[in-house]
Amino acid sequence: MAAVGQDRARSALPFLVITQLMIVLDASIVNIALPSMGRELHMDQTGLQWVVNAYTLAFGGFLMLGGRMADLLGRRRVFVSGLGLFGIASLGAGLAPVGEVLVAARALQGLSAAVVSAAALSIIVAVFPEGRDRNRALAMWGAVSGVGGAIGVLLGGVLTSGPGWSWIFYINVPIVVLVVVAVLGRISGARDEVRGRLDVVGAVTLTGGLTLLVYAIVSLRTDDVVAILVALGVTVALLVTFLVVQLKVREPLVPLSSFRNRNLSVAGVTGLFAGAAPYAMFFLLSLHLQTVVGLTPLRTGLAFLPVSLISMVGAAALAPLLMARIGQRVTLFLSLCVLGVGLFLLSRLTEGDGFGATVPGQLVAGLGLGTAFVAVTTAAVTGLAESESGLASGLINTSQQLGGALGLAALAALSEAYSARELAKPEATPVGALSSGYQVAFLGAAVLAFVGALIALALPARRPVATT
Repeated sequence: MAAVGQDRARSALPFLVITQLMIVLDASIVNIALPSMGRELHMDQTGLQWVVNAYTLAFGGFLMLGGRMADLLGRRRVFVSGLGLFGIASLGAGLAPVGEVLVAARALQGLSAAVVSAAALSIIVAVFPEGRDRNRALAMWGAVSGVGGAIGVLLGGVLTSGPGWSWIFYINVPIVVLVVVAVLGRISGARDEVRGRLDVVGAVTLTGGLTLLVYAIVSLRTDDVVAILVALGVTVALLVTFLVVQLKVREPLVPLSSFRNRNLSVAGVTGLFAGAAPYAMFFLLSLHLQTVVGLTPLRTGLAFLPVSLISMVGAAALAPLLMARIGQRVTLFLSLCVLGVGLFLLSRLTEGDGFGATVPGQLVAGLGLGTAFVAVTTAAVTGLAESESGLASGLINTSQQLGGALGLAALAALSEAYSARELAKPEATPVGALSSGYQVAFLGAAVLAFVGALIALALPARRPVATT
């Protein structure tokens, strides 16, 4: 970064944060638009699920490769190239004439988003030294990471009810152009003296294995036992291959020695649960508000304002304050417990409850969500050398995304199975059965949050670092 003044490089932070917001909200912005997509592109429920899963799985599966690319090829080069690909994929998704093209474009979006996100976080860690300045920067980063899902649902409702679902993708194109122009003039193109190779085989086997695992989980709702067993068998084969590759190649995608770093390994595992709980919350609450409460897409998007606003407060204000006073470990533990309590409150929603009944759960869960995202990201990169920042950023984002995909698949299957059982009762109604299924899934999400909180206690105790 020496070629450009440090102050000028730091002025790129708002554009990096905007990019992360765009990437995170693109995972949830499609939720409210799915019915419209299904009608126009003639997609059934299974096809619509892959509109969400294609993005999330490609994102999570290639984040580690993106982090390594940033270390080896140069942060600015990887960031700008990835943004260009993301813009092309977004345009392709908006123009998609059939469902298969849309799913393919979403997968390309996810792959390019992985590269961009890992490179952007690597830039932040390189530009801002550990301590107060980095904590402030990561607080902004964590704020948009924590609330991006909620903002995506809100924006998705507005755009779907207005110009149409294609615009949830078109809106990315001008943002990409703006950020590329801004970053080229602020971030140096110089590379660190880091040598090595890219482990493409590792990225492909990891992504393929996890994709088939999600497919197997989703297929549990069907009676196709053969397809489930085949998917699970190939999943095991691919993941075993991934581990063998990591042990054999000179430059593995995930160096197993990195798990000796207690901060990074514990934050990575905690991130699985920190990602699973909120992903399920946005998905389930969106369905509850539309199918049980009966809100329109626009009103459903607006109904997410409480969780969006309070998440920003938690990430931008509360998380830095708590980390300065009580440290990362206790902050992460408490924030995930608060998230779990909020999800438990949402699990008490019944068929007769309106929007107002969701507000207490939204506020409590949102406060924990925003704070947890900042704390887990800060914990993951604490104590690492600058040359390892790409690896750390890739690992923590991978854990959150893959945790979200796996958790959502499992909880959605649980919800549907329980709803089907309830609907079989003579006195049951379709809406009541759906509501019961959502209750069980919200409760499952709460359990995941509490498990994540317990794992967070394994973080090493560190002296609180001042952030103001």
